[in-house]
Parts: sequence; structure tokens; C-alpha cells
Amino acid sequence: MKLNRIIFLLIMYLLAFLYVLVRIFDNYLPSGLQIFLNFAGGLWFAVISYLLLFTLIFYILYLLHVISKKFFETSADIKRIKFYYIMSSLLFILVILMYGFYNAVTPRIRTFEIATDKKLPSGEMTLVVVSDIHLGYLIGREEADFLKDSINSLKPDMVLIPGDIVDGEIGYIIENDSGRPLAGIKSRYGVFASMGNHDYFGGPEVTIKYITGLGIRMVIEESVTVADVITVIGRNDVSAARRNGFERKPLKDIMSHPAIDGSRFTILMDHQPADLNDAFSEKIDLQLSGHTHNGQFWPYNLVVNMIFELPWGYLRKGTTSYFVSCGYGTWGPRIRIGSQSEIIVLKIRQK
Repeated sequence: MKLNRIIFLLIMYLLAFLYVLVRIFDNYLPSGLQIFLNFAGGLWFAVISYLLLFTLIFYILYLLHVISKKFFETSADIKRIKFYYIMSSLLFILVILMYGFYNAVTPRIRTFEIATDKKLPSGEMTLVVVSDIHLGYLIGREEADFLKDSINSLKPDMVLIPGDIVDGEIGYIIENDSGRPLAGIKSRYGVFASMGNHDYFGGPEVTIKYITGLGIRMVIEESVTVADVITVIGRNDVSAARRNGFERKPLKDIMSHPAIDGSRFTILMDHQPADLNDAFSEKIDLQLSGHTHNGQFWPYNLVVNMIFELPWGYLRKGTTSYFVSCGYGTWGPRIRIGSQSEIIVLKIRQK
């Protein structure tokens, strides 16, 4: 009995750290095993999150019982209630994970309108924004093809991707050419992207080379002029700059470049919505961010709400509009509870 308990605990601990272990030994496992372990490890991460939550609730109730002696009459009552509680908790977790999987694989289109005093081509533009695609072992060609078709159906003038096109290790993506469908995105003025924290994990040089090979213009610590009236600025991710020494200039230095004209409609792609005041101070018209996934599944949205001023959605400060997307793909489990994968459409109209 004692040996069985030890084996059970060892399996539980292994499962608990499975997703982390898979990432550590990423380069040493065959791709088929990687896909299975990434799926299983990510799913278990979601399962154990809710198991811990329901266990905490049960022991809180039990503690209240010990204090008040009102919930259960006998030890037999405790055992019976515990059994029904465990069974109902497992059923609830199963149902909520199925709902979460549906949210993760069924992106919704969210449309917003913004008015500006600045000149636009033909007086208006349609921007499609998609962040956090996370191409990798769990999100591949099929999902990229669906994304491409979804974007093309919206007939965008520009497509903007504020980071995390890939999930991490780039070798598997290159081997399977997972992102190839993205080369088929049709946009009047092109597809532009900035770096996200995951885009550095497999080696930024190799990742950038692959992404640009798909016809996506990477904008990194620089600006690009589009149609003579729009400026697009892209940043290095703030965490990559802090931890790995990649250059991240002060935004005011980028804005002071002679090529940037303040009369143009200016779009900033900055993966993490870490400091919104920078864009406000430099009179950026539109900042696009992602990264947060809006916590991806409850209760982690409560955590990102404490970290970021704008963890998801829309905010306006003065003349600056901010959009933080919860993303198209997922990190870890293909589960979204309290959020849903999304593609954002911005209708920019000249007043």
C-alpha cells in the first residue's frame, strides 16, 4: 500500500512538471513524442489548476465544519460528502475543459472603429490585428491556413502582428514549414510584425529569417512608412531586451528620427503592454499589444489584471488608442476559460 502511494505521488509530480520538462528537453525528443507530451503536459497544467482549486474549497469547508460542527454529523457523512464532491468536481472540470478547448480553437472576430484627424488613404483603412499565434507543436499548418483564410475574408488594407508568431523552438516549424500558409495573406499594404518574448526562444536570427521568408515585414526598433501617410513602429520585446541584452531604445529616440513625421497616423507595435504612458507621451495614435492572453483561463486573468494596466481590450488616453489582444493561439494547454481566441478588425476613419 505504501509503495503504491509512493508510485502515485511520483506520477503526480512528474505530470505536474511535464510541460516544463518537455521544454527543457525540446531538442532531444522526436517530434511525434513532442506533440503528445506538449498536449498532455499543457492539458494536465489546466487540470491540476482546477484540482487544486476544488481541493482548497473542500478543505475550507472542512475547516468551517471543525469550527462550527454544523456541516457534517458523523465521519460517515464526511466520507459520503467527500466522494460526491470529488465526483462532481471531476465532472465539472471535464465539462469546463471541453468548453475551454472550444474557446481556444474557435476564434471570434472583434470589430472596432476609430476616428482620426490625420490623413488616411481614401479617407479610411481596415487594419487586421492578430497577436500571439504561437506556431509550434500544437498550432501548425492547419491553424495557420485557417488564420490566413479568416484574414483574407476581411479584405484588410494592412495586417499587423504584435509579437509571438512562434511558440519557441523554431526547428520543428522550419522542418514542417508550419507558417507557410501565412505567405498567402492578402493585404493592400502588406503584413507587418514586431517581436514577442517567445520569438527569441529558438534563436531570434533564425526566427526572423523564417518569418521574413513568409513575406512578413519585421519591424524591430525602427519605423516604416506606409502609403506616405502612415508610420508603423515595432519594438524589441521588453523582457528580451532586459534579460538577453537586445537593444530597446527609448521610444522618444525612435520618434525623434528624421524619417518620422508627426503629421502621419502613427501605429506602435509593442508586444507587452508594460508602460502605456510611453505611447501617450510621444503622441502615438495607436498602440497594439498582446502577450497577456487575458490570463488564458480563469483564475489567471485575475493575476494579469494585477500586473497590467490594460490586460485586454481597449483604452484611450488623450489622442492615443490602445488595443491589447488576448491572442489567436495559446501557450501551454489549448484551453481558454474566461477568454476566447480572437482576430481584431480596426476600421480607421478620417474625420
